[in-house]
Amino acid sequence: MKRILTATDGSHHALKALTFAADLAKKYDAELLIVHVVIDGKLSDQDRHLLETEYATEIGDRIRQLHTQTAEDVNVEFLPQALLLRHDEAATIIRDFFGERLLSSAEESAREIGASKVNTTMAHGDPAKMILAIAEESHVDLIALGSRGSGEWRALLLGSVSSKVAHMAHCSVTLVR
Repeated sequence: MKRILTATDGSHHALKALTFAADLAKKYDAELLIVHVVIDGKLSDQDRHLLETEYATEIGDRIRQLHTQTAEDVNVEFLPQALLLRHDEAATIIRDFFGERLLSSAEESAREIGASKVNTTMAHGDPAKMILAIAEESHVDLIALGSRGSGEWRALLLGSVSSKVAHMAHCSVTLVR
């Protein structure tokens, strides 16, 4: 076994899959590829809350760097309202920001477990299709996924992702509960 892929959405099941995959990567001295797929659409209430309470300044800085014409004169306390004016672009920036933090945390956890060859990647689109495409392009030997995702509706969505991946993958798939 040379390459293992795991996908994360920050859920409990995804963390268990990451732990499982990192243990295997350590045991076989395999490369571990951690994937996060950004799903397009409206921001969830949880994303909005995190934006308003935890990351307004950091995301504001990023918005200012990438879209100075929109946010250069926006006061941080009014940032959530300003972001909603350019919802699609702002949602992408916010999701990318959260995805980068999630991948960074997952990589750190994998290294703490003992995986030495860890890479991360973020993709946009349909999670099952992107996981399958990345797995095939990367020639992975195993995909380890959580059996469910985060949140009530996401559990159904990502449960279907793990099912699609398990049925359509070119390699072995392990679903972790």
